[in-house]
Amino acid sequence: MERTWKISWFVWNNGKGVKTKSVLKTVNTADYPDRECEKYELKDQAYIDHNLSFDKIVMIKEVTK
Repeated sequence: MERTWKISWFVWNNGKGVKTKSVLKTVNTADYPDRECEKYELKDQAYIDHNLSFDKIVMIKEVTK
């Protein structure tokens, strides 16, 4: 089974304030012991994949189809 997550963080909008950048990540649920572990591992990996500093707030939520 697969599950899709929306991972978002805030970025500066060329001096016009802040906007949200988001990516979708679909994973095989068999690779994780449970939903919470899956969620936190994906959130942690987003810092690495998108070269984010660890003081940046990253939000994650499950996408329902």
